[in-house]
Amino acid sequence: MADADSSTAFPDEQDSELIQLGEAYMTLLRDTHGPNWGLHAATNEQIHKVCTLEDRIAEIPARTNAGLAVRLFALWSIECERDETLFAGPPEGTSITRRLAWGVLKDAERLAARG
Repeated sequence: MADADSSTAFPDEQDSELIQLGEAYMTLLRDTHGPNWGLHAATNEQIHKVCTLEDRIAEIPARTNAGLAVRLFALWSIECERDETLFAGPPEGTSITRRLAWGVLKDAERLAARG
């Protein structure tokens, strides 16, 4: 089912806001995750920024694979509760739900890289 505004003439422009939000989100998560992982060492301001970015990412529908990857990473981040698996993926023996979520995120990133 085609969306009326899903033209592929300028795919990067379709999700530019979502991609920018994703970059800011990734930077903020990397900045707030120290050796102990998690947001427990983050300031209230940083936590507020994370939540604000998540809310905005949740509101914007993806129109490209890159946009989809941003939304999936936000979902992954919330699902894994920002633990040590946030950037590394789930360890062996993890539930099928977490393995599938990570796999779908990696699929979207791989498709986005193809352009």
